[in-house]
Amino acid sequence: MTGKNRGCAFFYVLLSALFATMAAGHSNTPDLLTPAEHLWLTNNQSRLCLAIEIGYPPFVFLDSNHQPTGLAHDYLRLLESKLGIQFNQKRFSSLEALLTQ
Repeated sequence: MTGKNRGCAFFYVLLSALFATMAAGHSNTPDLLTPAEHLWLTNNQSRLCLAIEIGYPPFVFLDSNHQPTGLAHDYLRLLESKLGIQFNQKRFSSLEALLTQ
């Protein structure tokens, strides 16, 4: 499997996990996380980093204001909203640059 295919496979696994998380959020369960998980997020908020590959439309790309947008980015923002967190963002021009870092 080539590096690009591995990256695509990883992306789809990540996206599937996000869909599952979103579906769980619409169940009768009032909270997505346990108290221990909430505590971990609170204690590690400053360490959470979201690596953004900005050249992968329609999933993630820069809009006319040079802000990340796209399908995957929208799901990540929804996840942030549901969890009450905000990821620190680091932008990369390509998946290769992201994986190198």
